[in-house]
Amino acid sequence: MSASLLSFSRASFRASFLLSLLVISSVESFTFVPLGVKSERYTVSQSDTVSSRTSSSLYLFDFFSKKSEEGIAQLTDLATNVVKGDIKKGLSNVNQYISQENEIFSARLSEIFSNSIIGSSLTSIFTNLQTTGIDGTLKDLTDLLLSCDIGVPATTSIITEVKSLIESSETPLTSSELTEIVRLKLIEILTFESSGLNFSSTTSPTIYMIIGANGMGKTTSIGKLSSRLSNDLGLKVLVAACDTYRAGAVNQLKVWCERSGCEVFSGENVLENMGKEVCDEEIMKLSPSTVLYGACEEAKGYDCLVVDTSGRLSNNEGLNRELVKMRNVVEKVYGKRPEEIVLVVDASQGGMAVESARVWSEDVGVSSLILTKLDGTAKGGSVIAVSKELGIPVKLVGVGEKIEDLKDFNAEIFVDAIMGGEKIEDEGLKERVRALREQQSRIEEAGGGEGEGSVVKDVQEKEAQEAQEAKSTNAAKKYQKKKKRQKSKK
Repeated sequence: MSASLLSFSRASFRASFLLSLLVISSVESFTFVPLGVKSERYTVSQSDTVSSRTSSSLYLFDFFSKKSEEGIAQLTDLATNVVKGDIKKGLSNVNQYISQENEIFSARLSEIFSNSIIGSSLTSIFTNLQTTGIDGTLKDLTDLLLSCDIGVPATTSIITEVKSLIESSETPLTSSELTEIVRLKLIEILTFESSGLNFSSTTSPTIYMIIGANGMGKTTSIGKLSSRLSNDLGLKVLVAACDTYRAGAVNQLKVWCERSGCEVFSGENVLENMGKEVCDEEIMKLSPSTVLYGACEEAKGYDCLVVDTSGRLSNNEGLNRELVKMRNVVEKVYGKRPEEIVLVVDASQGGMAVESARVWSEDVGVSSLILTKLDGTAKGGSVIAVSKELGIPVKLVGVGEKIEDLKDFNAEIFVDAIMGGEKIEDEGLKERVRALREQQSRIEEAGGGEGEGSVVKDVQEKEAQEAQEAKSTNAAKKYQKKKKRQKSKK
């Protein structure tokens, strides 16, 4: 960020920025959710909860929007008004800007999930509660959640809460109340104390190591992330091209980095530093760790190092050991592990996304997820499954092909979108549901309530039954194909 852009020095700007955040945090009607920056050089971190996420919540990355520098203009306006003592005007201007940005993000997700059946199906299921009874309703709800890739643990958690609240409520719960219970539970599952990317707390560069299988959108995500770091936050970013196996990987990365204005360190740089001939044959002889070591040395003059790795399947033990070795290279050079080891997950993978994330988390230590290809799926339930089963937060989400289509993950906006826009506006209803949930929580803490035991068994039996039916169907199809081939031979 240049001084001419902000009209005053970086030091003054940071001081005003921190003062602005302090003022915002003291105003109840305004919620500002920062990206989670943990560096003395940039800003401070602030955790958020389900209750603090409102329609006016926005992350730091989105606050610094590149288009016409409107994010910079809004932040400058806020800082200026704080200094002048006109806090109300500054907050009003920024609140309006944030609401507009969140409306854009919400609209994009609503478009993506326009065919989602969760919201309308929930209404139908709960409307028939008196007819089908509790058991029938819970069975239908289980079927719906599992069909949306939400997974057994998350489904069990939701079913347990719905069942407990139906049974403990003194008056029959309405369809709207039950739908709101599911909505709040989904938001709770997707909400983590640390919701933003971590930044370096020392003078060393922030290091993000990006991993994932082939075809997940890893290179694209690196290009988009680098653009946000460089153009929206004004950081000096170096991208390490450590995929020495795939032909064309470096060139593909260079195209994205050229668009984002970031520099690339690759095997070519290593060979040049060694005084060797630069050719594809020599580059492919280099190990990813060798390239990363050179990039780490080069990155000492940068704010951020984003590390691209070669695509691999999660069950490839040899390549997974290589990732551990690369992580250790960072530790050797800087005396710390990467601030984030980010797994890129294709949203359309369903249950496979959970298993892949599980293996990589155990082998390498995944700290967060980037969800990609959300524009190609109408479910999105795998996000909930990964968050519930592995406790790994989704921090960024790809909502399109453009370089600016990488957004901070917002649990409330996401859940409202996958529920088909079935957002409850009745504040009285919301308050009643919250009171019911709090009451049930106190009962469970005191040792009462049925718990998840029997529900887990029911859900697991249902999933096993579906798996067996699918297996039988596939076997029948194979048998029919075999008979057809035999008949054609005759």
